[in-house]
Amino acid sequence: MSKTTGNWGEGLAAEHLESQGVKILELNWKKGPLEVDIIAEDRGLLIFVEVKTRRWDGPLNAEFSMTENQINHLARAAFCYMTDREYDGEVRFDLIAINYHDRLNYQLKHLKDAFFPGSFL
Repeated sequence: MSKTTGNWGEGLAAEHLESQGVKILELNWKKGPLEVDIIAEDRGLLIFVEVKTRRWDGPLNAEFSMTENQINHLARAAFCYMTDREYDGEVRFDLIAINYHDRLNYQLKHLKDAFFPGSFL
């Protein structure tokens, strides 16, 4: 997947979250090798969102493309973010999966509580 496609998918995901009344706190948050696509807040709940964008003609739909290693990487990034901000409230890990043929023909799925640190999809 190209960076342009990834940015397009992350933009769609952010628009979707905002349409649901979710406040975007960070887009493409990075610290060293750690990265989170979207960090958001919804009624006091901190949400870490991974965005996966895949072509429909590819070998794997976006909602099934996260590996255990990627989940653990996201959990480490979330821990770092929360530690930096001294946040000790509730969190949720979501996956927004975008499968597409082209920019006008796509399907977005928002999987809330898609996984928990230390678990696999």
